[in-house]
Amino acid sequence: MPKLNRRQFLGASSAAVAWAGLSLVGCGSSENPVPSLTSTPSGSQTVVVQGELLAFDLTGTSYRLNLVDFTVARLNENLQTVWQVGGLGDGTGLFNFPVALGSDGQGFLYVADRGNGEVDVLDEVDGSLVRTFGQGLLFAARDLAVDAQRERIYVADSSNHRIAVFDLGGALLTSFGEFGTDNPEQLNFPSGVDVAPNGEVHVVDSGNGHVQVFSPDGAFIRVYGSFGGALGQFQFPRSVVVASTGESFVADGVDGFVTRFDSSGAAIDRFQPTMKGVSVQPLYLSISPSDLLVVSGVTVLS
Repeated sequence: MPKLNRRQFLGASSAAVAWAGLSLVGCGSSENPVPSLTSTPSGSQTVVVQGELLAFDLTGTSYRLNLVDFTVARLNENLQTVWQVGGLGDGTGLFNFPVALGSDGQGFLYVADRGNGEVDVLDEVDGSLVRTFGQGLLFAARDLAVDAQRERIYVADSSNHRIAVFDLGGALLTSFGEFGTDNPEQLNFPSGVDVAPNGEVHVVDSGNGHVQVFSPDGAFIRVYGSFGGALGQFQFPRSVVVASTGESFVADGVDGFVTRFDSSGAAIDRFQPTMKGVSVQPLYLSISPSDLLVVSGVTVLS
C-alpha cells in the first residue's frame, strides 16, 4: 500500500483558500495540501498544514480531511488523490465536518463526523461507505482513536463530557467521564483522544486545562498539565497524539504552542508552529506510524 514519502510530502505548491470563515494564506488546494517545516523539538520531524487535516492509517498511507468541501480523500505517495468521497450534508455518504480518521488494520477506516454526531466506516480500497454508527449516542464527535489490538474505538463526545467506547462493529461497549471541574475522572469538554502503545487512553480535558490518562477500560490513572502559561501548562488544549516512544504532543490553540511530554507526563519542551515565518494556531494533531507529526491550524495574522 503506498505510503507518504517525507520528501514528497514537503514539495507541494501554495494556494489560498477559506476555512471556516477565516482567510488563510499559503494553504493547500484540494489536490495538494501544503506542509511546511517549522521549528521543532530536537529529534522531532514535524510539518505544518493549513485548511485541511492529514491523517494516517496503520501502514502510513495518508488521508486528507477537507474542512472546506467536507470530503475525505486517500492520497498516494505522490500526494495525488486515489479516491475522494463525501460532501456537505447529513445523508448517506455525506459529512458535516469530518475531523478525525483512524484505521483498524482490517481494511476499514473510521471517520469522526463532528457535525452529524456519528462515526462513518469506509472501505480503505475505494472509500465506499460500509456503515455508520453513533447516531443518537454522540452529540459532537470531535475526535476518535482506534485501538486495533483491543478492537476498540474511543470517541471524544465533547458536549456530553465523556469518552464513548465502541467495538469495531459500532456497538457501544461503555463510556467514561462526566461533567465536572473538581475531581479526576470528571471531564469538561473533552476535545481530543489518542491511544498510547501500551493501551493507555490520553484524553484532552479542554475545559479543565489538562490531559487525563485512563486504562483501556476507562479507569483513571493520572493527569498531566494544568492551567497557565509556563512549560507544561495550557490555556485551552485541543488535540493530543502519542508517539511510538510513548511521548505525547498536545496542541493549545489559544497560547499557540505544541508541547511534548514524556511517557510519565513530564513536560520536555514546546514549540510554536510557523509557516513561511507566520505563526500558525495549532488546532489538530496527527502522527504517522514512523512518528511524523502533522500540525493543522490557521494563520495568526498580526
